[in-house]
Amino acid sequence: MKKEIWIKVVLFSVVLCIAPFAVASAQEAKPSSDDFGGKFSLGPAIGGGGIVGFPLRYYVTQKAILELGPYFRSRYADGFGRSVMVAGGFVYYFSKNYIDYKQKYQSNGIFIKGGYSFGAFSDYFVAAGWARESFRLKNQRRSFNIELGGGYLGSSDYVPLLPILIYFKVSWTWFVGSTWK
Repeated sequence: MKKEIWIKVVLFSVVLCIAPFAVASAQEAKPSSDDFGGKFSLGPAIGGGGIVGFPLRYYVTQKAILELGPYFRSRYADGFGRSVMVAGGFVYYFSKNYIDYKQKYQSNGIFIKGGYSFGAFSDYFVAAGWARESFRLKNQRRSFNIELGGGYLGSSDYVPLLPILIYFKVSWTWFVGSTWK
């Protein structure tokens, strides 16, 4: 009887000693953020400088991005008018965090943007605010971006009642060219 108890105690102790190593090796290591993204990206955007657009982004570093692109705009003032706004700016991300249970990297930062429209009417804007970029583990060459902020809206054609601008942009970008490795 005592011999059986000692065998069970020894086996239980061995299992307790080995279990943390087995669990640690079963968990996946955090992927390197260098595997995500690249130096150039482009893709569709909703909002930003207009209704829809197609911005091109150049990643100076993994945290600093320059962006420029055309956006389609329309406005109703004495009839419908359409124009194309060229908008761009600078985005800086402060941190890049890996979220294990979602298996994605998220970056939070700030942006400053501006734009001018050409066509049936001439508007311009300046905006600043919060930006977020997300990369999923299964899609390392694609990102999802959200930008929210405020700014000033002006026009050379009329005086807006409220020149305050609520800026938002949602975009999906695909990376082309080289990666950070």
